[in-house]
Amino acid sequence: MEMNPFKPLIQHCTDFYGKILSIKEPLNNLYLKLRLSKANA
Repeated sequence: MEMNPFKPLIQHCTDFYGKILSIKEPLNNLYLKLRLSKANA
């Protein structure tokens, strides 16, 4: 069995990236709404 030390690290990074994306998505939507409301004001 081949031991790859980078495997857990990559797994951790993809999990972390997924969390960042899931946080970023609603933030972007909120930001867009704020910009639209400011533009209309």
